[in-house]
Amino acid sequence: MLAKTVKYFAYHLAYTNIASLPAKYDELVAFVNHEAPQLIFLTETWLNDSMPDSLFSLQGYELYRSDRKGKRGGGVCSYISQSLYRQFQITTVDVAIEGVECLFLNLASGSCTLLLGCLYRPGDMSFSKDQGLCRELTALVNNFSKVIIFGDFNVPDMQWPASYFESPNCTSQLFSNFFINSNLSQLIDKPTRFRQHQRPSILEWIITSDEHLINNVSYESPIGKSDHAVLTADLQICHQLCTKVIPITKSVTNFDLVSYELQSINWESLLCNKSVEASWKAFKSALDNSISKHSVTFSFKKSSTNPWVNARILKMIREKLRLWKIYKRSGKQSDYSVHGSFSNKLGETIKEARRKYKNSLAASKDSKLFYKDHVSPGSDGITARQQCCHCLSGPLAQLMTLSLQTGTLPSDWKLAVVKPIYKKKGDKFNPSSYRPVSLTSLVIKIMESIVCDRLRQHLLTYNIIPPPQHGFIKGRSITTNMLACFNEWSRAFDNGENVDVIYFDFSKAFDRLRRKRLLLKLQHYGIGGNLLQWIDSFLSYRFFTVKIGKASSMPMSVRSGVPQGSVLGPLLFITYCADLSRVITSPWSLYADDIKIYSGDSLALSHDINDSIYSWSKTWLMPLNFDKSVVLHIGRKNPRYLYQLHGSTLVKVKSHVDLGLEISSDLSWTRHINRVVKKANTATFIFRKAFQGTQAAAVIKLCKAFIRPMLEFGNAVWHPTLVRDSNLLESIQSRITRIPFGRIRPCYPERLKVLHLTTLEDRRVRGDLITTFKALTDADPSIRNLFVLHGQDRTRGHQLKLRGESFKTTARQYFLPLRVFHKWNSLPDKLLDCTSVLQFKINLDKYLNL
Repeated sequence: MLAKTVKYFAYHLAYTNIASLPAKYDELVAFVNHEAPQLIFLTETWLNDSMPDSLFSLQGYELYRSDRKGKRGGGVCSYISQSLYRQFQITTVDVAIEGVECLFLNLASGSCTLLLGCLYRPGDMSFSKDQGLCRELTALVNNFSKVIIFGDFNVPDMQWPASYFESPNCTSQLFSNFFINSNLSQLIDKPTRFRQHQRPSILEWIITSDEHLINNVSYESPIGKSDHAVLTADLQICHQLCTKVIPITKSVTNFDLVSYELQSINWESLLCNKSVEASWKAFKSALDNSISKHSVTFSFKKSSTNPWVNARILKMIREKLRLWKIYKRSGKQSDYSVHGSFSNKLGETIKEARRKYKNSLAASKDSKLFYKDHVSPGSDGITARQQCCHCLSGPLAQLMTLSLQTGTLPSDWKLAVVKPIYKKKGDKFNPSSYRPVSLTSLVIKIMESIVCDRLRQHLLTYNIIPPPQHGFIKGRSITTNMLACFNEWSRAFDNGENVDVIYFDFSKAFDRLRRKRLLLKLQHYGIGGNLLQWIDSFLSYRFFTVKIGKASSMPMSVRSGVPQGSVLGPLLFITYCADLSRVITSPWSLYADDIKIYSGDSLALSHDINDSIYSWSKTWLMPLNFDKSVVLHIGRKNPRYLYQLHGSTLVKVKSHVDLGLEISSDLSWTRHINRVVKKANTATFIFRKAFQGTQAAAVIKLCKAFIRPMLEFGNAVWHPTLVRDSNLLESIQSRITRIPFGRIRPCYPERLKVLHLTTLEDRRVRGDLITTFKALTDADPSIRNLFVLHGQDRTRGHQLKLRGESFKTTARQYFLPLRVFHKWNSLPDKLLDCTSVLQFKINLDKYLNL
């Protein structure tokens, strides 16, 4: 039973104009650890879309932000202590005010509601926009009974208290009238901005509909080098509080003892003569009992202190506050200078402490200290533990055999825990901006992989999966898909021919797949008996629950589709689409549900669009997304025909992102390179901010784990044809290698030697040679036809020499088989005398001195 009481509660809050959160983040962390406010409001954050929340997160707080769009500066944000989420239901309130960055949160607890706002008004606002601001704020006051707004309004000549007749200008008079007519109170009556040789002024306001909500307002020392004071106060509010305390618990299990106990269980007698459901429950019960028997659970209070904020820093913060109070009492410029100098010293001390802490993480041999270790079990809570694999392999094999023989699955194996993952674009409070990822039982994933291997072998043996399908098939990938397509496009472009590429998108393809129709296709392809019955059970009566943090929704049934995040689901989907090869007459390519057809024959394309693909999608209940289906015209003199999809004209695009690679109508890679460099620039900025001055070991990890994959994704398909594009790519690695050296640093080639890295150009050459080796040695048989061997025994050198090909355009010149021609043919015989791709990589690195 949860006891509920109604009483007054005080919540400590802080508000300031921080004037660049990225520059003062370390000082903010130290302030929060010293002051421990439960609500923090900041204006002029200077954040933008390229800066993720994780870079500015505070431990124990949830971050809300509203950034300025289109130009630098401005922006507001709020940090809410996670402890408040146990007492309030917190939601955002959509408010759009022209020319103003604002953020409003609604805190609800029982019958009590409170609107908290944070607002930044630029000093050059026009009078008409100020009128709009007052109208919007008036509407908020009318809709909410309790309102508190923290903001930098940049009205230094405002006279307090507000009056109808004593304001010096139109803007001040407008706000005076607003305060009086709305019956609002403004609680700040002392200067909040202090600059040398300038008169202190009141720029920050705390506006409230009830002045009794805010008490104990204090003017504290600025954060870092900001010239705006920090305003602290207590929010006092009467509301209903649930007295239940949710402790933070952690369980530690001795899995060696668990393994020893599990080995003594007679699994055959425990699981025999039972149904799959009963056998699974018996297995799960024995495992849970053993784990709980050898586990120790303890509660602890999660510290909000960052590891690098030590006792010395906290002592310096107290000294800084003491110097600020001295200045406030005296008002002397000398005291202000002393406070400023000490504030700079504190900032450097905090940065150095943080730098040492991160260097210690990078130098540690324990990689879990550097990377977060996430464990995401399914609904049954079973995780992978190496200590128990041998003792559990027998009973699990018995369970899986019984499941296949009976064609049934336990209910736990069909329950998915869905966790929403933000797509990195769109409104964070809109559910459509999140991608649902299903976490299923680890046991069923193991069984799925076994079934998936046998099913894939059957489908490939009888050529059921068509060659244009490159998704989820061994030896095929995004790279092979794009190489096969770009080979035909670049050859046509080189011959002066035109090609039209039609991109289709199935609407929620994995969720729309019909189970009974899939079973009919599988039966037609020769899948039957217990396996077909097992797949039917795998897709039937499935449930899911959505989990956010520690909160979970009620289980809901899944009526169609294959589970996303499963092992078997993607293979079932491409099997469902396998018969597309029977209806499409034009050249086509498919990667999972991303399909494209292309040809120079517009009549054939029009026929395939409507009579083939659209008819197939309608027959098999896989609707197309008309908005995401587009046409790309390739060729210098392409007539750019209009194409209709069931009466709707397909949108023409100059470029299209195809499986992560941006294809342009002129087949140049400049757009793609600019897109990749922009993405890598964002990551580089984050790393330079978070790891400035970090040791070389950490930079090498960052570069190899995060930056290089962005710059080298699909690089067997694309290649910079211009020197400026090549230099642009190289500039990213050049910038990130500056991190451990600071301002006084060696030149780029010397930095690469110190860090044991190579240029991106050398890595592209290495990647091209490895891809060629895979194709010619049948490691990648799907692209073997792209490379033509010389075929003459009289040639010097190795027996895998390529035949040359003439070209007219750079698009064809820099296609993989042509650009690798000279380098591949010049390789020595011994280098190609390798039995595996790994051995070739090792020998190639020695040959290229990488």
